[in-house]
Amino acid sequence: MKALSCLAMTHMERGAVEVAEQLLEEIAEYKSGNRLIECLAAGYRAVMHQERGDLAGARARYERVVRDLSTLGYARNAAVFAGYLGTCQHELGHIDAARASYEHALVLFGGPRSAGHDALVQGCLGALEATVDRIQRARELFEAAEATLKSFPEQRFYLAATNLHRAHLELALARAALRDGDTQAAANHRRAARQRMADAPEQTQSDVRFALRMVYAAFDAEPAMLSRSKATKRAPVVVASDGAWFQTPDGEIVEIRRRTPLRRILLRLAEERRAHPGRGVPASALIETAWSGESLTDDVAVNRLRVALSTLRKLGLASVLLTRPGAYLFDPELELELE
Repeated sequence: MKALSCLAMTHMERGAVEVAEQLLEEIAEYKSGNRLIECLAAGYRAVMHQERGDLAGARARYERVVRDLSTLGYARNAAVFAGYLGTCQHELGHIDAARASYEHALVLFGGPRSAGHDALVQGCLGALEATVDRIQRARELFEAAEATLKSFPEQRFYLAATNLHRAHLELALARAALRDGDTQAAANHRRAARQRMADAPEQTQSDVRFALRMVYAAFDAEPAMLSRSKATKRAPVVVASDGAWFQTPDGEIVEIRRRTPLRRILLRLAEERRAHPGRGVPASALIETAWSGESLTDDVAVNRLRVALSTLRKLGLASVLLTRPGAYLFDPELELELE
């Protein structure tokens, strides 16, 4: 049962949620009598509910799992799922409850390092504190998390998630700079936050996906922080000849050198805009451009494209990247340069 549970978790982290759920249902039906395995399987199912957007259902499952694991005396396991309970509450916008769950998880870990799990929770709590502008507290949490993760180089996804959570600190610093009237510093911090999104790994897992969802939501909630007047004409979009970087209409430079599918999609759209303004690139053509040679089901391919285009928009192209039936294009009135 333990092996089956681990296999289910592996499928879930790779995005094969339906396969993972089938395996976890088998564990639930088997009734092995091993309460630890049953609790862990229930916890993994809670993670899947959260990934699917069923936050209320996930929260209820997490609460039961944390309670049962604590009763059974498995404090470290309870700590892991108390942290995930915090992420669910955080995603629901229940800031005080999320803070309490994150802090409870850190207490349950008991101080000694737990393969980096405690650092992951510190990163989540740092993001939360930055969201409410507790900048010094957020800095302390991120510094502690990063110091711990240096001892666990194998936990690359925990480090990637923590790096993404730091984007919230950059946004908090941008808000502070704007309050002080320093629009240039605000723009610089906002640019740094966008770059953290651009640097996220192509292959993600649940902790990274949670971090991305929270950063995307934070950008959606942020007011525009421009260093120029609203009446100022927007800057041209500039795309590198190899798609490795681009300049947004706000004048921010975003590096995507390591994001191969994003780079390919961006370059294809830019080349089409230069050659045929107003003509869209079909979704099928963008999929072939980005993932040439890969064997993908239609559903997976369409979902990957949707996520990639959403990411480009979040990185600063929302106002100029347009959708047409079955196709995508840059605004034909946009001033665009390839260099």
